[in-house]
Amino acid sequence: MEQKFTPMAHRFCLWMGVLLTVMYIPGFVWLAEFWPVPTPDWPAEQLAAWLADHATAFRIGCVLMIIPGALLAPWGAALAIWTRKTEDRFPVLYLTQIVSLAVGTCIFIIITIFWAIASYRAGQTAPAVTQAMFDIGWFMFLFDIPPFIAWAGSLGLAILWN
Repeated sequence: MEQKFTPMAHRFCLWMGVLLTVMYIPGFVWLAEFWPVPTPDWPAEQLAAWLADHATAFRIGCVLMIIPGALLAPWGAALAIWTRKTEDRFPVLYLTQIVSLAVGTCIFIIITIFWAIASYRAGQTAPAVTQAMFDIGWFMFLFDIPPFIAWAGSLGLAILWN
């Protein structure tokens, strides 16, 4: 059976990487005001007050960060499909890319969900709860590198070994 290549769909998925960046950076930097990053030295009350003071912009920023999470999958799949062609019967590098991309996409979205949860009732719930949700988001943001390393490593090896 002949496989059909659809360049329009492929190009569309590749452009998701550009759209991901264009949406994520304004949400992260300007709306959520994560640049400069809020210091972890803030007491829980100060963090809750900071989130409550700019809740609307922060939530819009979270939306602009969570949508690109879904765009990560088609962009990564468009890159991975090229390395699939380079492997014969047992496409382990291709499958590593797909699995690590799926894990990375889930983590990418969950991080923003925790930040959105922290802002949801900031000022109404206990500041320690708000701080815990906010900190979970940051810990996941800082320590989610392994699936992305596996993805980039398998993509790079597939390119180099071709």
